[in-house]
Amino acid sequence: MIENSNKKSKSRVRFSGPQDHPGQEPINGTFNLLKHPLGYMLVFCDATSPTCSDIGRYDNGKGGRRLTLNDQDSFQLFLYEYSNKNYSHVISDNTI
Repeated sequence: MIENSNKKSKSRVRFSGPQDHPGQEPINGTFNLLKHPLGYMLVFCDATSPTCSDIGRYDNGKGGRRLTLNDQDSFQLFLYEYSNKNYSHVISDNTI
């Protein structure tokens, strides 16, 4: 669920349903991985718009980070496949 926040300029990303946040209007859409020159970018595509927004990270200054809709601080991923495993391990890096 994407939740618009009136307190901050960023919308928060929550992995839950609207039943867990009564009174808050969710934004319907999909999460997608887009190919980036050095990896992938996590984006959210609003179901009512032809454009997608980058998912970024916000440091709340209290020892935690939150995912937000944020085009200035994109959350980028690298996927590495281990030859001795049947799955990929996700390593995130925000330095691209």
